[in-house]
Amino acid sequence: MRSIVDHVPDPLRDRLAASLPTRVRRRVASRQSPVPLDAQKLELIDLAVDRLDCTSFADLGGLWGVSGGYSVYAATAHDTHRVVLVDDDLHDRGGCATADARVVRQRAAGLPNLELLAGTMGEQRVREAIGHVDCVLFFDVLMHQVAPDWDELLAMWAPHTRAFAIVHPTWDRSEEVVRLTDLERHEYLRLVPSLPLHDDLHHHLDEENPRRGRTWRDAHDVWQWGIGDRALGDRLADLRFRTRLYADHGSWNGLPRFRKTVLLASRD
Repeated sequence: MRSIVDHVPDPLRDRLAASLPTRVRRRVASRQSPVPLDAQKLELIDLAVDRLDCTSFADLGGLWGVSGGYSVYAATAHDTHRVVLVDDDLHDRGGCATADARVVRQRAAGLPNLELLAGTMGEQRVREAIGHVDCVLFFDVLMHQVAPDWDELLAMWAPHTRAFAIVHPTWDRSEEVVRLTDLERHEYLRLVPSLPLHDDLHHHLDEENPRRGRTWRDAHDVWQWGIGDRALGDRLADLRFRTRLYADHGSWNGLPRFRKTVLLASRD
């Protein structure tokens, strides 16, 4: 599979080659992280800096499974003056922090340019606290977002940034947007990753998820959407963001209807 850099115009590619060790930086970041980090996501952060001169980032929902590793990378691998990690699981509920939250707090303690903000990406309070950043990271989160939905979130954050960096599983029918939780249980389970949360979901869709304070039907813990590329691109265009870079990296974890795609968009 080709690197994202292969999709970049030649002058920029030459600039990146001259400025390497970016690949060395990515390898070091992955070794230092408590969990493996995705090479394309690290590369997209590099390109946001090198192509769009981004020096401040908001990493939305970037805690789970990676202990805020992409926020740490953005704060340490480049001359960034501000990186904000936003995640609901940064809250200590009942005095009990998640393992991911404990790890990122330890790592952030020595990084004055890395801020941790407990909350959800749809909260006005969160947007006001952050103000404006050069680039907003949506790494494998858009397909989880309901009330506000994924497209509403893009509209909410558009005034607060000049660039979006998006990596996510893309629905294989470009123009479609499908609310997966509206499908029958057997069809839903055929399409999404095999997880205990998904296996049990349809048995308590309208029960409250106590951690989120909303029903499971509207909780971001489970896979909610299939979002086609054209549907996403049209929404970005409506918000006056133009796709500067796009790459398709093939099947997403072997799921039959999803492909891993990467894009960088900036305001016209």
